[in-house]
Amino acid sequence: MFIKKGFKWMVKYLLLLAVLVLANGPAHAASARSVSPEALGALPAISNIQLSPEGDRIAAYRTINGRKTLITQSIVAGAKPEFYALPFDKGEFSGFHWVSNDRLIYRLRAVGKRHGQKTVETRIFAVDWQLKKPLNLVGRQVTRTMGGKSTTTKVSVIQDNVVSYLPEDPDHILLGLTNSMYMYPDVFKVNVNTAKRVRVHGARRNILQWFADRHGVIRLGMAQNDDGKDYFIFRPSEKDSFETIIRGDFMANDVPFTFENFHEENHIIYIQMKDDEGRTGIYTYDTKTKAVIDPVAVSDTVDITTLLVDRDGRVIGHAYTDEKQHVVYYEAFEQSIQTMLTKNFPGEYSSITSGTKDKTKFIIRTSSPTNPGTYFFFDLKARKLGFLMDPYPKVDFDKLSDMHIISYEARDGLMIPAYLSLPQGVSREAAKNLPTIILPHGGPFARDHWGYDHWVQALTTSGYAVLQMNYRGSTGYGDAFQGRGKAEWGHAMLDDINDGTHWMIDQGIANPDRICIFGWSYGGYAALQAPIREKNLYKCSVSGAAVIDMKRFYRDGKYTFGFNRYKKYVKDDDTSLEEISPYHHMDELNIPILLVHGTDDRRVEYAHSKSFAKQMKKRKKNLKFITLKDGDHHLSREVNRIKFLREVEKFLGKYL
Repeated sequence: MFIKKGFKWMVKYLLLLAVLVLANGPAHAASARSVSPEALGALPAISNIQLSPEGDRIAAYRTINGRKTLITQSIVAGAKPEFYALPFDKGEFSGFHWVSNDRLIYRLRAVGKRHGQKTVETRIFAVDWQLKKPLNLVGRQVTRTMGGKSTTTKVSVIQDNVVSYLPEDPDHILLGLTNSMYMYPDVFKVNVNTAKRVRVHGARRNILQWFADRHGVIRLGMAQNDDGKDYFIFRPSEKDSFETIIRGDFMANDVPFTFENFHEENHIIYIQMKDDEGRTGIYTYDTKTKAVIDPVAVSDTVDITTLLVDRDGRVIGHAYTDEKQHVVYYEAFEQSIQTMLTKNFPGEYSSITSGTKDKTKFIIRTSSPTNPGTYFFFDLKARKLGFLMDPYPKVDFDKLSDMHIISYEARDGLMIPAYLSLPQGVSREAAKNLPTIILPHGGPFARDHWGYDHWVQALTTSGYAVLQMNYRGSTGYGDAFQGRGKAEWGHAMLDDINDGTHWMIDQGIANPDRICIFGWSYGGYAALQAPIREKNLYKCSVSGAAVIDMKRFYRDGKYTFGFNRYKKYVKDDDTSLEEISPYHHMDELNIPILLVHGTDDRRVEYAHSKSFAKQMKKRKKNLKFITLKDGDHHLSREVNRIKFLREVEKFLGKYL
């Protein structure tokens, strides 16, 4: 369906030659490598490598002086090995995209403050491939029209809302812009060479986001009424009028389906829809007949939520995660490449991360629990699959630990999927009486995955067993599993975590006198509240960026988009916020605690930890509070990642 006729020879070739000889393979066990906090905490030396449309250049993030920096480089044979760099001191790069072989778009994110309110602000720029003369594509003002009136106002904090990169028009992009008062965007066609813009689609009341097909036609809008109810409007073509196709409450998970992508046939769309068991799948939907046509991707065990789209905006496959990550392509060409990768990299997750417009050159990334990620360059015409770059040159791969897929039964009979990592050289059968770290994930609307985790490796290489669990309320396993987390934020979700600890003890893996709980965000909350819920189970706690004061969490979050979703999982009418708040039970915390928080955290305010630490010290509790200067919620800065691992190493060495 999406394969070009000229590619038929490539498909036959790939089917015949499933395994290629790697040229210049990586040498991971260099003498300078280690598993120190400095090595494991370092940002990847290079990441997110993207080929230019013609495949003669790459753009990527490179870590320079501990900061993520955008770089470009020619990869033509014989070209100078030098690269061009575009550092940015304040804030972080949040994305980039080749709009042509000679020009890129890049996006920036930084914390700010407007009208006394803390914000996260974004900007968008265009630049030539040698990263010279960056051009701000928005500036400070925008003229918009609503109700027949035109006004020129300051642009909102969000300036990087790309509606379409217009793959058929490399000189322009479509950008959604709002003013500083209203959240309803106009859509502008912006010239990436001059920053001149023309409004091509006006704002409408309630429409928060516009979507364009791959030809650049605005055909769908996502809206929210004043009462908080949501709907989508759709039109098959530019000549047609918009009609409402979906109504519901997305935050309450009360919708018949949600839009996923446009189809080649204008009246058909790809949708996400739940089956009778509440698991999300991908389907096609006919907007004329108002009927689901066919399932595109479904599973009996997990949600499928990701469609894969090529450079031209065509849907080419989907990805999903059960115990491991998987990629499924729909056409023979991509299927053959994936078969070749599977045979070349057994036991690893391998995928195409970037390709040229003519689909003859590709960037391949492989990874596993013992491989943080390695990049390869695949040239189909030259018949070469060669090592390209190692993002973690400081890490000693030979000392990393594998990850075991396990499950255990919670106290109410629910099976909890989990991952067990052991110090290298310790088999599952031989794992006995080990010092143990219980590591619940954040979110809680998230899940842990099989693969490389630098925290886990920092712990296993120090001799600890590590258990990560996808407790009830975690995403990816369907509505039934996630829905079991409603009103269980401080109850059954914590019981699932503690039941995992008991399982480690019952299996003889964990030494019951040497168990610590360690988490970040919601996991940081659990690292404080789980020991309160079940005393004498843990000997210490490491809590990072934690939700600690539930009253503050409600107060700060009530004006945040999507907070209603959290509220349904925090409590019901029979639960008080104080009951499930570590801040209101600090007298019950009698174990050593390492508390860590960044000053620029916009997800969970720094004040949670600052206030808690102050009160705990008044009570003469054993607590060490580490402030990460300019630290965000995601530990984006290398200096903070390394500092955190150093503090964890010292803390666990002292108390475990």
